[in-house]
Amino acid sequence: MLKLLTTALGFLVNWYFAQKLSTDDFGLFALFQLLILFIVAISKCGLDQAAVRFIASQQHTDIARFLPRIYAIFFTCISITVVTTGLLCHFYSLLSISGISTFQFWTLLHIASFATAIINLNACIFKGLSKPSLFTTFSGFASLCILLFGATTMHLSTLALVLYLVTGALCITAITSLFIVIKLRPPSTTTPQPRYSFWISAKAFWISGLVYLVVQQGSQLYLSTQVSLSQLGVYAIVTKLAMLPSIFLFALNSVTAAKFAKSYSQHRLDEVKKLFSLSQSTSIFVAAITVLLFYFYSEYLLGIFGEDYKQGELWLLVLIAGQVINLITGPAITLLTMSGQEKTYQNISIFTAAITVILAMHLITNHGPLGAAITTAIAMSTQNLLGYYFARYKILRNH
Repeated sequence: MLKLLTTALGFLVNWYFAQKLSTDDFGLFALFQLLILFIVAISKCGLDQAAVRFIASQQHTDIARFLPRIYAIFFTCISITVVTTGLLCHFYSLLSISGISTFQFWTLLHIASFATAIINLNACIFKGLSKPSLFTTFSGFASLCILLFGATTMHLSTLALVLYLVTGALCITAITSLFIVIKLRPPSTTTPQPRYSFWISAKAFWISGLVYLVVQQGSQLYLSTQVSLSQLGVYAIVTKLAMLPSIFLFALNSVTAAKFAKSYSQHRLDEVKKLFSLSQSTSIFVAAITVLLFYFYSEYLLGIFGEDYKQGELWLLVLIAGQVINLITGPAITLLTMSGQEKTYQNISIFTAAITVILAMHLITNHGPLGAAITTAIAMSTQNLLGYYFARYKILRNH
């Protein structure tokens, strides 16, 4: 339920800013969010996802001592990434900024990225501790509540003020999550747990996470160099609508990830199979509803944001095809990563990223947003189908 509220808030926030900002400003607002995703994915080094399995397996009992080194890594890596990205954009004229000074834009991006990295890590700690409500709260709900409240009470209508508000909302959420997480401790256990290297696991998650982002958002980032900010803003709305069906998997994974890790580490494989089967059956049902909803109402949903956004109907339907495959395969990727098969997932992700890059260079260059949608749908389907095959072959079939 909380995840549904989060999605509704996200939908409302994007609708609100789509009405208040010009299409060009909304495009730059969307690009600001996209850059945060890439900077954080590069800089967090897979440490947030590794923390889920590490804590769920009850291998660390003092979270407060566990965090400082990771926060230091985040800040250092984010600083380097933001500066490098800014210099590349400056020297190669990759980004045209209007409505806010260049210094303000990159400073806010730096602060917002660091806050987002902290939120992601703390949310994953909640996930590892089997606290799905806290995980969902700090996976968008809290920051969106603050953002929507600030936007409606202050009546913001300029890009600069909107970006300041976004950054402030992320900082408040990060500080709140930190106060909560330092008070939590994993439950003690007398059951021997298999040992593994947290840092090696983090490396595998980092590579896989980067590649996953390339698959999910790489087309949109490359598209930003090929089309106007106005078209980019429309495509951003299309991708957000296309992600609606994945809410179910997100909520499902927030519950099943820790259960997969715990059951697998304790060799309770029948529980793993039963949980996977139940989860996949429910996902297939959601996939059927998704097809019907978007086939009949895609134009209406886009029209809510304005007439200019209706041009993205075909793009939306293409992306939904990829999301349906994602739903049909169920929590296969989560099962792989929570059962010691990070290397397999890493290899799948690298292969999929290569396909994404090859397709993007041709399709986006020649077909713009439609090419970006086709690229993302093919890449997403490939990754999930391969993940499903190896989950069946390496885990469910061999045990």
